[in-house]
Amino acid sequence: MSSSSQNIQREPNRFDHVKIDERTPLISETNNPNLEIRLNDIIEIKTFSTHEAIYLLKKAFPAFIAFLLLQVLQVTNVFFVGHMGQTELAGLALGTMFAAITCWSIGFGATAALDTLCPQGYTSGNPKMAGIYTQRAIIVMMLGFMPIGIIWLFSEQILIYLGQDAELSYYSALYLRYLLLGAPPALIFWCLEKFLQGQGIMKATTYVLAICCPINIFLNYALIWEPLSLGYIGAPIATTITNWLMLFLTFLYIKYIDGYDAWGGWSHLSFEDWSSFTRLALPGMLTACADWWVYELIALCAGYIGSVSLASHRLVLTSTLILFQIPHSLAVAASNRVGNLLGAGLPNRAIITTNTSLLLAVMGATCNAMILLCFKDSIG
Repeated sequence: MSSSSQNIQREPNRFDHVKIDERTPLISETNNPNLEIRLNDIIEIKTFSTHEAIYLLKKAFPAFIAFLLLQVLQVTNVFFVGHMGQTELAGLALGTMFAAITCWSIGFGATAALDTLCPQGYTSGNPKMAGIYTQRAIIVMMLGFMPIGIIWLFSEQILIYLGQDAELSYYSALYLRYLLLGAPPALIFWCLEKFLQGQGIMKATTYVLAICCPINIFLNYALIWEPLSLGYIGAPIATTITNWLMLFLTFLYIKYIDGYDAWGGWSHLSFEDWSSFTRLALPGMLTACADWWVYELIALCAGYIGSVSLASHRLVLTSTLILFQIPHSLAVAASNRVGNLLGAGLPNRAIITTNTSLLLAVMGATCNAMILLCFKDSIG
């Protein structure tokens, strides 16, 4: 052996002092604190993920039921007016589409800003910030509705200019004129809904709509048919009354049941820093309008093809909206939960909640796909 090989010194081994015999285990039992920490972290993450999955599903279910009840409100007008005649029904459909394009899509998109602001404000150490954000949203949206209301007042001339039938334009404008007073409470109701959801209160809207749905059915019957027999204008009047009732009941819920601690009454701060709302509202408006207007445009194109195509499209659209609400309700619950965790200074838990919600979303999308595949020949 060369001298260089003899000069190589073996590095000391931590097992040199251990006496090895046939009873010595092949894998030593060592206490590694870092390994224990990692194992504890994994267990904690799994436990928290399970907890968050259950929490998100519990919060998403009331939001889904609320959407179904909201659909009942919209279908009620169509049901009663549909028995009056084809012209009245077409005028109602045109008016509903005009309102959706010019108001509902814009308002719905703008309130998406509160999905970010209210949860973080509620858990930021000053829960009344959620109320201040909501008040700013209400003020901005009421100011924004003023030009929309003017457009509604001149909707007949606008529709005729766009080439719509004169009689349909008349009925559409008549519907919008009587719905004019019902739009502001609907927009404020959406703001208060986001305010409550930001506190994790998802059931309030469901309770309110569960009360208002049967009342709306009664109002449509009483105003359109008997005993008042107002005819076509009874539909928008019933909707207007229902919208004000929804707003009133929501205020009562906040005041006497849950959520008022974060409201704190109207504050002068609500007239300041509107940019904190508009910065988030504008992207939400663009997203909602792009999505909403595409559906309305497709409906318009389907109408040019024929009545059968239009009816088929309406069936597909209704099915899509219902199935869409499964992941959408989950998204509402997840958005508010993540906002609460970020506001409380828990970003790591917010990441876990986000990953959990994504997994649930994939499962929900799979269920939707299975429903469509299994019932594609029987729906309709």
